[in-house]
Amino acid sequence: MVEAILAKTRARGGGHPDVRRAAPDACDGRPPALPGETLAAAWSDNDLDSRRWHISRSITHLPVPGHAGSQRTLGVKSTKTSASDAVIALPPIAVEPLRGHRAEQARQQRAARSWRDPDLVFASPVGTLLEPRNVLRDLKRLAAAAGSTRNVRLHDLRHTAASALLAEGVGIAVTSKLLRHTRIATTSDVYSHLLAEVREETASIMDSRMRRILDPARRRSRDPAPAAEDAPSPRAP
Repeated sequence: MVEAILAKTRARGGGHPDVRRAAPDACDGRPPALPGETLAAAWSDNDLDSRRWHISRSITHLPVPGHAGSQRTLGVKSTKTSASDAVIALPPIAVEPLRGHRAEQARQQRAARSWRDPDLVFASPVGTLLEPRNVLRDLKRLAAAAGSTRNVRLHDLRHTAASALLAEGVGIAVTSKLLRHTRIATTSDVYSHLLAEVREETASIMDSRMRRILDPARRRSRDPAPAAEDAPSPRAP
């Protein structure tokens, strides 16, 4: 979905959106991740050569030290459960954009007066965590530029990826594991509408396959047996 949004935005003369905010959704390519996990991604947790990403942390809003009340600041925490701590295979199509983003980020770091955290994959112009609300605002802007009237959320990207996997025939157990749901039933409940469509499509595929197998056999059973050739007449002495 986001790739289409970006393509349409460029086609309309909008150019590339700010890579610091668009990258988590547009060139990240890691569907099983939650938005907070993507925004907290560290280069030290990524191995682009082997296409592996170790998910071990997420962003959170922490109380500001020395300030009472509801004042919060962005911080990083460990992922919520052992099931959430996972190694995900990066699709090859995501690796090259990430390499380009890393090179551009290195250039920005050299030009910046200060850079807070050089290990952050997606960072602000001063190397700090991106505020999810700002990323969501940019995503909505991209969606609107593409003509979408939906009230998109960051989490919709995860749902879109899971729906695409199921529509392509990836099994519910595999999809559930990629999403890191603790129970397959959770995945089934969330995507039950799509699973019904997949079941119908599977039935159609099976029907076509069985027809290809059975139809030649049926034709052979209906066709009359070829007449036996007349035996050659014996030669006259």
